[in-house]
Amino acid sequence: MKAWRRVAGLVTRMTLCCGAGILAQPVRAADLPAPSQEARALDQGLDWSRAAIIAVQEAGRYKTLDSFARESFAAMSGREHLPGLSPLASLFEWLFRKEAYFDTPLVRIRDRGLRIHLTGHLPEDSRRRILQTGFVTPRELTDQRLRQRLRELEPRFDMLRAVGRVRDAEETAFFLDQLVRIVPQPAAPADARWYTPDELRTNAVLALPEQQRPPAEELVRRYGLPAAGISPAQAAGIVGPWQELSEAWRQGDVHRVQAALDRLSQRLPSLAAPGVYPRESQRRAELRYYRFGKFAWGWTIYFLGALLSLWAALTRWRALWLAAVVLLIAALGLHAYGLALRWHIVGRVPVANMFESLVAAAWIGIAFALLVELVYRVRIFLLAAHVTGFCALLVAGYVIPGGGSITAMMGILDNIMLRIHTVLIIAAYSLIFLAAVIAVVYLAGYYWHRLRAGAAARVEGASGSADRPPILAGALPDDTGDRALPLWLHQVDWSHLILLNMAFVLLFVGGIVLGAVWADYSWGRPWGWDPKETFALNTWIIYAILIHVRLVVKRKGLWTAWLSIAGCATMLFNWFAVNYYIVGLHSYA
Repeated sequence: MKAWRRVAGLVTRMTLCCGAGILAQPVRAADLPAPSQEARALDQGLDWSRAAIIAVQEAGRYKTLDSFARESFAAMSGREHLPGLSPLASLFEWLFRKEAYFDTPLVRIRDRGLRIHLTGHLPEDSRRRILQTGFVTPRELTDQRLRQRLRELEPRFDMLRAVGRVRDAEETAFFLDQLVRIVPQPAAPADARWYTPDELRTNAVLALPEQQRPPAEELVRRYGLPAAGISPAQAAGIVGPWQELSEAWRQGDVHRVQAALDRLSQRLPSLAAPGVYPRESQRRAELRYYRFGKFAWGWTIYFLGALLSLWAALTRWRALWLAAVVLLIAALGLHAYGLALRWHIVGRVPVANMFESLVAAAWIGIAFALLVELVYRVRIFLLAAHVTGFCALLVAGYVIPGGGSITAMMGILDNIMLRIHTVLIIAAYSLIFLAAVIAVVYLAGYYWHRLRAGAAARVEGASGSADRPPILAGALPDDTGDRALPLWLHQVDWSHLILLNMAFVLLFVGGIVLGAVWADYSWGRPWGWDPKETFALNTWIIYAILIHVRLVVKRKGLWTAWLSIAGCATMLFNWFAVNYYIVGLHSYA
């Protein structure tokens, strides 16, 4: 036990040192590109509270202007804003003073292999900088040889995602003004296309007296055809403040910028038909959700809780256990608040894409683990819950493509089975992962005990319960496995069984049976050997084997732990690899 305490202490000290080293450092003024120095004064002097919740129509959904800015710059540079500026200030700086940044390396090429392909012809200094930092300037991105090489690589399957990310970055870098669709069509349905302010310039000019207008041919040549469905007076009410905003921003006039933003914030919602413009409560919830980083940073609380839980399991200190429980309740509450905000924003249960399903699955599993931990107090559920939350939010926030941006739901998912089948299957996935964490703990304890076979064979468990499996474990009364093992390892094994039994049932009922029902409704057949269906069946078969193998082997806990890890690996492959890399009917998941 002393050795375990030394190991845990060493891990804790290393973690705290590493955490202190990666804390974000503030951006110094001297490090910023020169144009941002001027924009910073504007940014700090403006009240963004009303402008931030202006609605934008993009990618099949309505989002706030703040969310649009964050997602646009994340696609271009991997960060949600320009250095030293807020996302909204970055948006207007790029819209109105983009040329000032043409020689600043802000466009990110994430994939090193693609950097090598694209920079072979560039000067050595530029090539070395791009290879090391991954950032190119917008001017470098317009290089003809680079663009030709990009077109040559685009059809290649191994470069498809990498080139796609560069195309998304180009869209923000060069065409952002064509994406700011903030003007709804008056009296039009919710799915009607909105306009950018620049698309209304012809309509706005038509509001001028006839003698002040240019000839019709000249007007069309300069600004294009009039936008349908919006009157000249309505267009002038938007274009006027937009032009005023552009001029005032370039001149650095805070008061004129504020006045123009306030007029736009007031006039834009009034153009939409009743029920079309998103409710203010939804827009403010989305603003809060994005400003809190989609709550993915909650992994830090789970991580701290995992350390305390590990220490509590090793030392049996009640104070540490209580602290870890309090942290888990706090993290779970924050986790639930983030889920509730997203639910309110999208107006449906948030399980329609990978980010949503991962975050929701983790919450379901952690909530169940907390309840069982409070009943049995074996400490292992507490540790598994914290590790699950840590892994889920870390992957959701920093690994999954898109970073959790809210997207429109595909039509095929708009079904009651999304609320039933999907929720049940992701609940099974979370229990499988929790079980795998416990399996790792069991294996570590098992092999540690075998190495120290000469030590005392049994120790009393924290709960002081009898040497019998709990009812929820579903084990036979004499299912004690290897009697030479200490009681705490038997408790870990029985805790493991509680999760495995529930996961087995949920996989079959929620996954295979209800999945077949939905497949029959959507595609006209209950089973078609789609990759997702096949690997779901494979996962369930592994757990069926696990349950039956346990009946015949002597080292029950050992076999159970290894098969549990194999089942978890299959589940993760089915959840991630099949969704992202294997083409099938479930590729949207």
